[in-house]
Amino acid sequence: MYPNPFFKDIVVSLELARQLKENNIVYPTLFYWRVWNDGFSDCVIGMYEYEKDRPRIKEKIPTYTSSQVIGKMPASIGFLGELYYFSISKNILNLYEVSYKPINGGGIIRFDQKLENALAKMLLWLNKTGIIK
Repeated sequence: MYPNPFFKDIVVSLELARQLKENNIVYPTLFYWRVWNDGFSDCVIGMYEYEKDRPRIKEKIPTYTSSQVIGKMPASIGFLGELYYFSISKNILNLYEVSYKPINGGGIIRFDQKLENALAKMLLWLNKTGIIK
């Protein structure tokens, strides 16, 4: 397993990956954030027995690519007595918008500069509201 400085650009941020883990939203993945005892963190790919060979690593946090998170998102949800449809777009501020919108407008929107993070924010909202477990 080798860290790659570009992995951090294609996965959910460490902060959001930690929130997903803390909320028991954990899926099989090849990507992990490693948090070292000195506070340094890096993203790696692959499974590894951290505790035996790497005692300086204090935490292993699974993280996900955008396609992995999109695969976990429902195509539509029932919310407040209405049907909402999943959508991804990019706004004029160059931010990714991940939303569930009813046909008549409005909706639930989470946004970020990284698509992976916007998706993770929506997944956390879906979990908090009990729509997904």
